[in-house]
Amino acid sequence: MARPCTTATYVEYLAYLIEPGRSPNAVNAAMSAIRTWIPEDLKPGTRQARAC
Repeated sequence: MARPCTTATYVEYLAYLIEPGRSPNAVNAAMSAIRTWIPEDLKPGTRQARAC
């Protein structure tokens, strides 16, 4: 499901981006872009995402 995404989906996608060795700046940009698209009350958690 693209929007809104759950925190689990968000974490899984970011792990997918990190795996091939993308730069931290690219991953942070993706995190920001995803959270921008999602309504405020449905935004996925960043704490869990940053732990991956």
